[in-house]
Amino acid sequence: MMPCTPLPDLPPHADSHTAAARFPWVLALALCLSALPQPGASAPALPPAEVYTHVAQPGDTLIGLGERLLSQPADWPQLQRLNRIADPRRIPVGQAVRIPVALLRHVPRDAEVITVSGQARLKPAAGAEQVAQVGMRWAPGGQIQTGPDGFVTVKLADGSLLRIQSSTKVNLQQSRHYEAPGFFSNLLQVIQGRIEAAVAHLTGGEPRFQVRTPQATVGVRGTDFRVAADATEQTSQSEVLTGRVALRSERRTDQAELSAGQGARVDAQARVSPPTPLPQPPALDALPTLHERPLVRLNLPPQSAATRYRAQVAADAQFQDVRAEVVSSAPELRIAGLPDGLWHLRVRSIDGQGLEGPDATRTFTLAARPEPPQPMAPAPGAKHRGLSLPLRWAQPDEAAAFRLQVSTRADFQGPLQLDQRVTTTQHPLPLPQGTWHWRLASLTGAGRQGPWGDTQTAHLLPPPADVPAPTLSETHLSFRWPAEAGQTHLLQMARDRDFQQQLTSVHVAKAEAELPRPPEGGTWWVRVQSTDPDGYVGPFSSPQKITLPGCTADREGQCLRAMDGSVVRGRP
Repeated sequence: MMPCTPLPDLPPHADSHTAAARFPWVLALALCLSALPQPGASAPALPPAEVYTHVAQPGDTLIGLGERLLSQPADWPQLQRLNRIADPRRIPVGQAVRIPVALLRHVPRDAEVITVSGQARLKPAAGAEQVAQVGMRWAPGGQIQTGPDGFVTVKLADGSLLRIQSSTKVNLQQSRHYEAPGFFSNLLQVIQGRIEAAVAHLTGGEPRFQVRTPQATVGVRGTDFRVAADATEQTSQSEVLTGRVALRSERRTDQAELSAGQGARVDAQARVSPPTPLPQPPALDALPTLHERPLVRLNLPPQSAATRYRAQVAADAQFQDVRAEVVSSAPELRIAGLPDGLWHLRVRSIDGQGLEGPDATRTFTLAARPEPPQPMAPAPGAKHRGLSLPLRWAQPDEAAAFRLQVSTRADFQGPLQLDQRVTTTQHPLPLPQGTWHWRLASLTGAGRQGPWGDTQTAHLLPPPADVPAPTLSETHLSFRWPAEAGQTHLLQMARDRDFQQQLTSVHVAKAEAELPRPPEGGTWWVRVQSTDPDGYVGPFSSPQKITLPGCTADREGQCLRAMDGSVVRGRP
C-alpha cells in the first residue's frame, strides 16, 4: 500500500484552469482515498500496549496531529489508514484516534540511583564500568550488576521505583518520555537475578512498563510486582502484589494474566504455567522487638506451603535500603552484621515452585553493644570448694569497665548480693555457701552500659577439710579425713610444700589411707583432693606439715627407735 503525502492547501475560488494545473495533486488524492479502508472493513489491529489513543478535539486535523505528536510529521497518512478517516482536515470531535506508539515523538530520560548497599556496579552504554553510587544517572543502554550482598534502588523517570536485588544483572533498554501525550515508556531486561518494581500510577497519560527475561515479557500498568530470571536453570517467574500484569512467552504463544496474589513460572522451553496463588507469609507478631546480641535469631512459625523463607532487613520501611538478606529452608533464621539501631524486617514464604509470597513486616531494635564480656570461670553450673567464687571473664574491645551483679535468684529480682562496677577481668568474691547466679555488662568510657550477658550459675561448696595428723605405727602412717558420701580421693605426701620431692600418691575410694612410714623421719607435707560422684574434681586441701621421728636400723634390718626414752624395734 502506497503512503499518502500531505496535500497543499488550494486557494479559495480556484478556477478550472488552476485545478487542471494541479491535476497531479488531484490524482494523488484519489490514489490516497482508494487506499483507505472501505466502510465495513476491519481496521488494522495493534496490541493495546503499542497504541496511544487520542480523543479528537475541535480543530484537530491529521496534519496537525502529525506536527504535534509524531516524530516524523509526514507519517500522518498512516494514522489516516489506521483510523479510516476520509478527510484528513476534518476529524469528528470525540473520535478516538489510534496512534502507534512507535510513531510518537519522544525524548530519552535517565533513571537515578537513590540507594546502594553492598557491592554494585554500573556499566554505561559507552564508557567504563563504575562502582554504583547514590546520585548516579542510569541512561538507557546501561547495566547495573549487584553482588551477593548488593542492593540498589533506582527511581525511573516516571517516578516508578525499581529495587534491584542481590546477585542481579539488569539492563535499562529503554526509558522514554512522550511529552505531548504526557506518558512514559520503560523497558528493562533482567538477565539474571531478581527485581521488584513499584510502577507509578500516572494521571493524564498511559504509563507503559515492560520487563523482559530470556524466556518471557511482563507488561504492567501501575502495579507492584516482582520478576526473577535464573540463568542456570533458564527459567523466569513473576509475582504480583497489587494490580495486574500480562505475562507473555518470548518464543511461544503462551501467555497469562496475573492478578494480585498470583504468580507464574516460565520454564526453559518458554512455556508459561497457569496462574498460581502465592504462599501466605509467616506470622511475625510473636517475634521479639528487642535483640541484644549481634546475631539476630528469628524463630518463625512454619507455613505448610513454604519450602523456604526469605528475610530482609532494611534501614527504611520501603525497603529501598536493604542491609541484610537470608534464605533458609528451615523457619529458624540467623542474621549477622547489623549495627545497633532501629531496623525494618520483612519475611516471605517460598513455595515448591520457587514463587515468593507477600511480605510480613515488623520492626525491631538491635541494642547489642558494647557487647558483654565472655565468662571464663567458673564454668556454667560448676562447683567450687572454697570461701569465695573466683570469677573471671574476657575483655571486649569497647569495654572500659564492667557492671557485675550477683544474686541468689536467676531472674535477679529482689535484693542483690552484689551490684558493683569493676575495672578488672577477675573478681574473687567471698560468699556464703550455696547456689549463686551472676551476670556482667560492659561499660564504655562514657559510662554507657551495654546489654547483660547470659546468666551464669555456680555452686559454692565448703572448702576441702585439712588432713588431720596421721596415726603412727611401726611401719605405716594412717590418715583419716572428713568427706562426703560417694567421693573418691587422692592423697599425696612429699618432702616439700610444692610436692615435687619424694612424692607419694595414692587413690582411694574411702576417706582413709595408709602410706609406708619413711624411716628417716623429718618434715613431710600431706594434702588430699576429693572427686564428687558427678565427676567434679575439687581443689587440693591446704598442705599440712607433719614431723616424724626417725629410726636407725640394726644388723637384722630392724628399726631401733627411741620412744619415751626406750629403744623400739620394728621394720622400717
